[in-house]
Amino acid sequence: MPFIVGPRKCIGFRFAELEITIMLAMLVQRFNWSLPVGHKAEIEYSGAIRPLGGLPVYLQPLPQATLETVPG
Repeated sequence: MPFIVGPRKCIGFRFAELEITIMLAMLVQRFNWSLPVGHKAEIEYSGAIRPLGGLPVYLQPLPQATLETVPG
């Protein structure tokens, strides 16, 4: 059972959600994201829209000079 459902909700849910949001923001700031050449993403509709079979991405670190200009 997911830890947000039911009468005994996890007290750490909001904290975990905040940590995930911060981590994702840090990844977006520090890496260049790209798809493999020629990859075509197919969409799966199963309660939510998501890529069929996952979505392969390449992460390339941004140069340090770029990181210094990002506030935070």
